[in-house]
Amino acid sequence: MKILNPQQTAVTIAGLIVLLIFLHLIGVFSALTGVLTTLLFRTAEPIHQLSANLVQNDEIKRKCTADTITQLEQLLIENSKLRTLAAENAALKGALSFQEKETGQIVLARVVAESPNATNRGLIIDRGAADGLKPGQPVVVSDGIIIGKIKSVQLNSAIVLLLLDSASKLAVSIQGGTDTTMGLLEGDRGLSMTISLIPQDERISAGDVVITAGIEPGIKRGLIIGIIEQIHKDSQKPFQTALVEPFGQAEHPVFVQVLTDNNL
Repeated sequence: MKILNPQQTAVTIAGLIVLLIFLHLIGVFSALTGVLTTLLFRTAEPIHQLSANLVQNDEIKRKCTADTITQLEQLLIENSKLRTLAAENAALKGALSFQEKETGQIVLARVVAESPNATNRGLIIDRGAADGLKPGQPVVVSDGIIIGKIKSVQLNSAIVLLLLDSASKLAVSIQGGTDTTMGLLEGDRGLSMTISLIPQDERISAGDVVITAGIEPGIKRGLIIGIIEQIHKDSQKPFQTALVEPFGQAEHPVFVQVLTDNNL
C-alpha cells in the first residue's frame, strides 16, 4: 500500500471535507456527516501543525543563514582592517629604519591618491609647501628606495612624478663590474624604466643594482632604484641600454618620505 506524504494527505482530506459539506447541504447522511466531519478535522489538525512547523523551520533556517552571512561579512571587514593596519605598520617600520640612518631632513607623508592614468604615473601626498616640500626633491619608500620626485606643490599637498612616468629622468649609477658606470634613467609609458647613454665598453650584467648617481641638486648618491633585468647592445651604436625592474616595495606605497635637505 502506497503511503501518502503530508501534502497528498491534506489534499485528500480537503476533498473529502468538500464532499461532506455538499452532502450535508442536500440533506444526505446528515448524522453520519457530523461524525465524519469531526473525525476528519481531528485528523487534519496534526497535519496542519506539521505544516506550520515546517514553515517555521524554514524561517529559522533562513534566519540562521542570514545571521551567518552577516557574521562572515563582519569577519571579512575586520580582516581587511587588520591587513591595512599591518601594511601601514610595515611601511612605518621601514620609514623609521631609514630615518634612523639619515642625517638630512625628512618629511613623512601619506599617499592620498594615485594617478588613474597608467601612462602618467603619479601620486598625491598630504604634505606640501607648508612642510618644506619643493619641486625636484626625491621621494623614497621603505629603507631608501627612490620612487620619484616632487613635481609640484600646494600649501598642504604635493604631486609626485614617479620614475615610471615617461616625463621622468634621473641620473643613475650601476653597481656592477665597476662602480663608475653611469647612465640616464627614463620612464617608459608608466610600465618600465630604461637606462640609456651607457657606454658600449662598460660591463654590466643582469642583476646589477641601480642607484642614484648623486649629480643632481638635492638628490644624494646611493638611493636604491631597482635591478638590471635586460641589456640591449648594438655594436653599431656608441651606447647600450638596459631595462630596469623596480623593487616590489615601490608599488602602491601607503607612506612616502620626502628628502627636503637642499644641501645634499
